[in-house]
Amino acid sequence: LNTISSAGYSSKEEWANVVSDMIAMGAPLLDDEIDIVAQYLTANFSPEASSSSSSSTSGSTSGQAAANTSAATTFPEGMGKEIIETVCSQCHGLNNISDARRTLEEWESVVSDMVARGAPLLIDEIDTVSEYLVKNFGPHSPPPASSRQEAGASAATTLSEGQGKEIVETVCTQCHGLNTISSAGYSSKEEWANVVNDMIAMGAPLLDDEIDIVAQYLTASFSPEASSSSSSSTSGSTSGQAAANTSAATIFPEGQGKEIIAMVCGQCHGLNNISDASRTKEEWESVVSDMVARGAPLLLDEIETVTNYLAEHFGP
Repeated sequence: LNTISSAGYSSKEEWANVVSDMIAMGAPLLDDEIDIVAQYLTANFSPEASSSSSSSTSGSTSGQAAANTSAATTFPEGMGKEIIETVCSQCHGLNNISDARRTLEEWESVVSDMVARGAPLLIDEIDTVSEYLVKNFGPHSPPPASSRQEAGASAATTLSEGQGKEIVETVCTQCHGLNTISSAGYSSKEEWANVVNDMIAMGAPLLDDEIDIVAQYLTASFSPEASSSSSSSTSGSTSGQAAANTSAATIFPEGQGKEIIAMVCGQCHGLNNISDASRTKEEWESVVSDMVARGAPLLLDEIETVTNYLAEHFGP
């Protein structure tokens, strides 16, 4: 929710645009809910609402104020701070940024990649943001406050033991649930390495020497062969991974396009974003095109396959 509370949009029109963008990314909102949500967000999270709330509240801190304080603590003052807090937080948590340590060239590459994926940055803001990031989150900046034990605690029962478990628990869960990993279905280490590199490009704070460790762990723990081996050696119980795979199989009917969706779409958001939606083919085409523009690794001949599958199984 701090992504909302720290966004800083002032008007209902701006919030309506954000809501529409989230729907394009798969948020399961009905048409008659859009105006209700936009109105609520304007009333509660515009700068005017925040100022009014703060002046009328004495001796206590609201959840919104606490979230904004957290963002202010994470990001030092400087030209570029406000842009990052409002633009970058539309798609991911701000700790994706504050936990990373990169050179100017690496930050420029990340920012350019985010713009290619749909981040609404103006051309003259790209340099401002990149310079702010390297100044405050460069290679020689103080290490981030560790939250690995806290982040990993709730996921400990889901992952199998092994080198890389702690990294996956703490880094990967900053943006998505572990079921996104367990239901992906990649078979080879090369495929998992490609996924890991893509996540780094999107802001996952992994060190170079952790990439191979994570790819190897994911291959050993979540390839179809590993899942099959785990289920054959386990009697009378279901692991978290097997449960997640079963859930994915239940959500998506068989058909051409199912495997593509489970692997590609599940990299960034839960599969229920799709299964809870009901759209026409034209609407699904628009959603799929938007996801490709944001970086979804779909081939040209897969776009039509995916669109047809979604319209057939998740149409009006």
